[in-house]
Amino acid sequence: MESSWFRVPSIVEPQLRDGELCKYQVEGKSENMKGKNLYLSFWRLLPEAREKSDEYWKENWWPKHDELCKKYGLKLVYVGSPYGVPESNIFIYEGSCDTEKYFDFRLETNATERAIDYSNTTIVQLLDKP
Repeated sequence: MESSWFRVPSIVEPQLRDGELCKYQVEGKSENMKGKNLYLSFWRLLPEAREKSDEYWKENWWPKHDELCKKYGLKLVYVGSPYGVPESNIFIYEGSCDTEKYFDFRLETNATERAIDYSNTTIVQLLDKP
């Protein structure tokens, strides 16, 4: 008997280049990721986005990002720089939206301003200990 407590599904969101899946990605739904989750989102910014000033990000991008977080019921808990991976930023969100809504959030985040070359997400399900 397989316990869902130990099962961690492997979900990688579609690359944002043209909305196509890369060869390692699979399209489908994940019903078992409902509940409270952490979304570890690794982003690779476009070169022109990396050249923009901190002031530009504070005045333009962050307010739109914060509105989208509220819309999708997500809370940004940490931002950082990952080590040993090709992505340039990591954003860690906490929330209880399902996987499809999270993907909508990510696509809409990039649609507000084209700044992200691609991203990968690891979803960690927060379990209530028995």
